[in-house]
Amino acid sequence: MKKLLLILCLFSMTAHAEWKFYDSTDTFTSYVDYSRIKTEGKYKSMWDLDDYKSPQHLPSGKQFKSLVGKTLIDCQASRIQFVASFAYSEQMGKGEVVLSENHEILESRWRYFPPNTIADGKINIACGRK
Repeated sequence: MKKLLLILCLFSMTAHAEWKFYDSTDTFTSYVDYSRIKTEGKYKSMWDLDDYKSPQHLPSGKQFKSLVGKTLIDCQASRIQFVASFAYSEQMGKGEVVLSENHEILESRWRYFPPNTIADGKINIACGRK
């Protein structure tokens, strides 16, 4: 029953997301669901999707073509913590979920990114700086 509920939640999450183009690299195209940028206590959270131009491989050998993630953002310190990741077998968050990870929020998991990177831009969006 728990597995069915998780599958329904994941389907609902991607089916109703309003993915808007954010940026692109040689490897992937990045999208943000601006409608789901939220304040969670002293942090912001956002959902994003990376749509890969060629299949990516997990250590298990499974392939995925898109990755949907929930990110926690500390606007004051300009840092990110990845709290959930879902890898999908097809592009744009469709197909089978081949990896599902939820992470505990820990001080050691915060990451900083250089200016003018995709992650830095997402910090600025979530924090209302762009």
